[in-house]
Amino acid sequence: MRALSVVALGGGLYALFAIAEGMGGLGLVASALLEECGKFALLVGLAATAARKRNHAAIAKANGDALCLGLVAIGLFATIENLAYFLAFPARDILARLLWSEPVHLVCGFFEAAAAGVLATAARRREKASSWLRPCLEAVSCIAFALAWHLGFNLLAAADPTGPAVAAAGLANLAALLAGGRYFAQRVLVGGFLYGIT
Repeated sequence: MRALSVVALGGGLYALFAIAEGMGGLGLVASALLEECGKFALLVGLAATAARKRNHAAIAKANGDALCLGLVAIGLFATIENLAYFLAFPARDILARLLWSEPVHLVCGFFEAAAAGVLATAARRREKASSWLRPCLEAVSCIAFALAWHLGFNLLAAADPTGPAVAAAGLANLAALLAGGRYFAQRVLVGGFLYGIT
């Protein structure tokens, strides 16, 4: 069931973005904005399904589970996108493109999943309006980072970077992937799966 959900969500994301970008002829900025907003909306929707549980600990665990499912779906979407690009423009550098593009989507996904988890926690605790400032700022910061990261790599790829630039971008991607994974784990998995509090 989970595998089917991942395939449906990842494939659905790709189909949605392909149709929207095909109809609109979107540029690099609008394309990055569409994809990141779509992925964040998916993660928020998945986090919202956890609210059906009866107690805080169960909701937190379901929230972490749902967001992990969303991250796998985002990874699948990115893979489908790259394979579709390869079929449209066959080239020998498909592996290099995968190593370049896949981490970008996962970095963005980690920060967006953390943002969705933070907002879900605030909603679950039914915090007062004055207490929403911090979680909202954290979520907005995460989303802004994801959008800037995606757009930055889109612009770099469009500039046809040379070997040193590609290597530097790869190292930056790796560092951001580790940082994003750690941040997501602390904000959602440790508090959700292990302790049932966030």
